[in-house]
Amino acid sequence: MQTNELKETLLDFRVKRYLSLLGIGVALALLIATTALVRRQSVSSTGANPASVERALDRIKKEGVLNVGYGIWAPYTMESTNGEVEGFSVDLVNEIAKHCSPPLVVKWHKFSWQTMKADLSSKSFDFVAESVFQTIPRAEDFGLGEPYAAFGIGAAVVRRNDNRFVQFDDLDKSNVTIVLAEGWTTSELAASRLHKSHLEYVTIQSDPSIQMDWVASGRADVALNDVPTVADYVAAHQANVKALWLTNPPSFVVGGFVTRPEDTDLLAFLNASIRILRADGTIDRLDAKWKTKGWYEEFQLRPGAGLKLQ
Repeated sequence: MQTNELKETLLDFRVKRYLSLLGIGVALALLIATTALVRRQSVSSTGANPASVERALDRIKKEGVLNVGYGIWAPYTMESTNGEVEGFSVDLVNEIAKHCSPPLVVKWHKFSWQTMKADLSSKSFDFVAESVFQTIPRAEDFGLGEPYAAFGIGAAVVRRNDNRFVQFDDLDKSNVTIVLAEGWTTSELAASRLHKSHLEYVTIQSDPSIQMDWVASGRADVALNDVPTVADYVAAHQANVKALWLTNPPSFVVGGFVTRPEDTDLLAFLNASIRILRADGTIDRLDAKWKTKGWYEEFQLRPGAGLKLQ
């Protein structure tokens, strides 16, 4: 190959290589620009720009109103004869609201337990006041607050003359029919531990007597539910039924307020409020007032080393 031909070949190769690299650079630039535009359009269409989203607690403080959901669970939330909402959780929320500066107005919104998630997601209210039992599946769907009580689950209602069951596992027999409340935490416990007994599920919404009446009427041998629910039913029907494992339930769950998962600021505020009201004795005082059937942590302090010298 002649020298001139070699130079022309090298020049042609360099030009093609340069144009190839230039093309790749242009393509990358276009890709980056397109991606940025799509992201901006996505943020604009969904309203997800963090700088423009108002925090839940900021909105509550600006409006001066705390919208609270309740579903009726005595003695935590109840309706009095004149239609007012009352109970342990009601007083707890009111304590939090009155200590805000300025104090917040509390507005109560009744919901159905079957639609609680949808109602909360639709922003019908800011959080749920009841001590909602905390489970791992619920932790995936909600913001779960600092527990303000623990609750026994797996307590039983049986007929007064039925002495077959000493321990929870005694229920696991093929000739035992157990009625359970659809979707309630105790029912999950029963399904995981009782594999031989016959399990029947009923929808009870806010009236647990629908489930417990199965035992009184002879349709089931046992009804299982949480300690407060079982204790209240048996107290009203002592002539026909009795309770098992009220003070030594087979399992426990903790419970507290529930928020939307994205309202982390509101959840942090409620958590701090619970810690404060536990330390100053408010939770113990409300427990004594409403005679609740939960278990509460002992708040114990010891004097610092400097105080011991006094």
